[in-house]
Amino acid sequence: MTIRFTADDLEALRPALAGCPDWVTPSSLIAAWRDFVSEVEHGYEQPSYEYANELGARDVIESMLRCAPKELRERLAAAIAPLDSRFTEATRKVERCLAADCTDRHSWWFRVPLRLEAALREDLIAFGVIL
Repeated sequence: MTIRFTADDLEALRPALAGCPDWVTPSSLIAAWRDFVSEVEHGYEQPSYEYANELGARDVIESMLRCAPKELRERLAAAIAPLDSRFTEATRKVERCLAADCTDRHSWWFRVPLRLEAALREDLIAFGVIL
């Protein structure tokens, strides 16, 4: 699902993007989450720091949802919910958070791909997240 953002939408979402590079947009974040979920479904091949970067992007999307006016929030949620469902289906819950600071982390920080490729698997074993 593609969302078209108006100038007012982008202005409303500006606080959520504070601290992001200028090239990061609401559309690019949603596209990145979609692409990441697809990678997870097919076997994520990057190391843990890249995986954490993608989860951090989902945090920014969550910030967008929180600061969006109701109508925009509903449109965003409609676009993100199916991706989140796919992510949940392609991952499993782990007890240990994947972030260095686990204070107030969302559920995606406690999930790892069902299809673990070598780089991520090795990192998760080294960090004691999985056996």
